[in-house]
Amino acid sequence: CIRLIARIKEQRGWNQAQLGGAIGMRQSEVSQLLRGKVSRFSLDRLLHALNSLGIAVHITLVDDAAAGLQVDDQVDIQTSA
Repeated sequence: CIRLIARIKEQRGWNQAQLGGAIGMRQSEVSQLLRGKVSRFSLDRLLHALNSLGIAVHITLVDDAAAGLQVDDQVDIQTSA
């Protein structure tokens, strides 16, 4: 996710402030994000950032037998740009 955001920033020739404007973050927050400090951001904020850049996100939950987890229903969460 972070590498993709960084790649889009480079491809578009943006600085951190310009990227922040596009994804609704201050330049200092973009700096933290690009340095991998993702724990400071909610999942909702990260999904919004990706959607703002035109990236659709699909999340699928599945059983993890190795961890002894069972998901009763398969859930497909989709966000769109």
